[in-house]
Amino acid sequence: MSSQEATRQNLQFTSSVYPVHEPERPERWTAYIRHRVRDHEVAGKPAILTEGPSSKHPETNHRMEIIELSR
Repeated sequence: MSSQEATRQNLQFTSSVYPVHEPERPERWTAYIRHRVRDHEVAGKPAILTEGPSSKHPETNHRMEIIELSR
């Protein structure tokens, strides 16, 4: 997910990436991602969330989280 349409377009041809434009940051990432994967029938068990600073949250650290989708 990215709030930047250009980022989503750049990721469109990256292997194993399902880029989605999302204008607003979800409050609960894990629940949001599980819901999106289920609704769009995306294959796979883990999802990898990466996040970094943004214009709204410039103080945010870079992070990566593995989300188990089978739970």
